[in-house]
Amino acid sequence: MEDQHWFAVRTIFQHETQGERATFEERITLYKAESAEGALELAKRDSEKYLEMNEGFRQIKRLGAFDLGHADADLHGREVWSHLSEGSADPEQFYEEKYGRFDLHEDE
Repeated sequence: MEDQHWFAVRTIFQHETQGERATFEERITLYKAESAEGALELAKRDSEKYLEMNEGFRQIKRLGAFDLGHADADLHGREVWSHLSEGSADPEQFYEEKYGRFDLHEDE
């Protein structure tokens, strides 16, 4: 039997839609599995349960498994996800282009 590793799986869900606007959730869940394929299968089952519990939500995409590379139970301080992006060299402009327009604001 192969050693089990911790995997992080990122899945995107759409919550409610109001006119031309919608709320989306980027959900990262952890699974102990023998392979990325095994972690993705566990995430698929978890997503199905999550959708059953949240009427009106729908899954947009499952974006793969990230191998944390550790078989031990202590994940304190471990990296869960890392995603590289290219954009403006100005950090404020990069943030606004990538995330700012999607941030939830209390006044909206």
